[in-house]
Amino acid sequence: MKLSLALLLALALPAFAQDEVLEDNTPIEQESLSDELSGILVDRTMTLAGKNFFQFFSNFWNANYPGSDAIISIHERPSARFGSQIWLEYNGTQYAKQFVGPRQANRTELPEAIAQYMYQEIQKQKLVERMLDTFDLERSEL
Repeated sequence: MKLSLALLLALALPAFAQDEVLEDNTPIEQESLSDELSGILVDRTMTLAGKNFFQFFSNFWNANYPGSDAIISIHERPSARFGSQIWLEYNGTQYAKQFVGPRQANRTELPEAIAQYMYQEIQKQKLVERMLDTFDLERSEL
């Protein structure tokens, strides 16, 4: 048993060590993980209204801001009385708290307006970060 397992591993290791190549033997360029993950939208919604909001928001965001490197998390707190409270987080800060009722669940105006607002706020925050004098302080100390 041990001998057959060792033989199997010995035969399989050279296959893993080879670089990936295309059919015409040209190597595939390896991109770094940071290049692939330039911007992420995280869905933390639970209800149909929240899922619809996320879908409309992400469609608008990806269509209008494809090169964005922002990592945005969309959260939801459902309520039977008021609908769902939805808010967005960027760099640990909450933005755009909004209640979304069942009648607003299939409308695209609110997610699109919030996406535009978020993009403007992210640009403002990046500008402020560039303008800060951090000669004697680390950014976490500000």
